[in-house]
Amino acid sequence: MLLSTAYFPPVQFFSKIVDLNNFFLESKENYQRQSYRNRFIICAANGPLSLSVPIVKGHSPGQPVKEVKIDYSGSWQRIHLKTVESAYRHSPFFEYYIDGFIRFWKKPQPFLYDLNLDIIRTLLLNLELDISITETSEYVESQGSKNPDFRKIIHPKKPLNEDPEFHPMPYIQNFSDRFGFIPSLSIIDLL
Repeated sequence: MLLSTAYFPPVQFFSKIVDLNNFFLESKENYQRQSYRNRFIICAANGPLSLSVPIVKGHSPGQPVKEVKIDYSGSWQRIHLKTVESAYRHSPFFEYYIDGFIRFWKKPQPFLYDLNLDIIRTLLLNLELDISITETSEYVESQGSKNPDFRKIIHPKKPLNEDPEFHPMPYIQNFSDRFGFIPSLSIIDLL
């Protein structure tokens, strides 16, 4: 199984690995804008909301994903924390999980890839999934069904029906009385 790094990945990401012992995380690809690599989607009081980690500008196209630096000149960390608190503070397990996530919005990490890897490892612990992550040592070309490749399929701009193996199971969501069930939000929503 081959996946791209992601910032608080969507449920779809975890649906791919839930039954595995190990998966490959692409560490040698080039950074792709407007992807889950630096954003996550939750449902807030006004509907689905995308929150993005700003990256340092001025790098050439095709920059390796491990070299993407996070821009801490703004207050995005405070905004992400306050938005998550506002959307989920009345959820049954909010208090159980929030302390483990606050550190991602309080302590700066210079590189996006490292932040995401730390988040994914923390989420695996929270989900009680004993799954190893193997970082790729070189860019891996798509190999068809031999090693399923979801790097381009799990993307906020791609319709879910492009992934015929993903069948979102409805669960209770905040604000579902207003918006109905919204599939494949960030795993934070499911937790």
